[in-house]
Amino acid sequence: MDRVLIGWGGRLEWGAETGSGMGLIRGSTLLYPEALVLDRELYNSVRNDAAGLNTSPDYMALDVIQAVGPRGHFLREKHTRNHFRKLEFSEVLRIPDKNSGYRDPFEVARERTDWILEDHHPEPLSEAQQA
Repeated sequence: MDRVLIGWGGRLEWGAETGSGMGLIRGSTLLYPEALVLDRELYNSVRNDAAGLNTSPDYMALDVIQAVGPRGHFLREKHTRNHFRKLEFSEVLRIPDKNSGYRDPFEVARERTDWILEDHHPEPLSEAQQA
């Protein structure tokens, strides 16, 4: 996974508009659908990091932090409810398991891949689009 993070990080840093290799290994000669799902998750993580940290007063909500205090609960706060849904969470990484740990991302990616292959039925392209 580190090779993918380095690759996407470099592309973003250098301003590249495209990239290749998602889901591919061994010199881009083998495609693993599970790797494509994992690479997408890593790409989204790098993209979010590259966007930077929003430090505006509204986003940081220092006034809310002060009001809630160390023993308070942020889920009761309107600011939290308004901003929480803007956060992006991975569909593959850091998925809780039954033993208070986390599921293996490769296992989750395989399940996600199986679901996509069985249940995803894209709308066919029109004849004009195919031409």
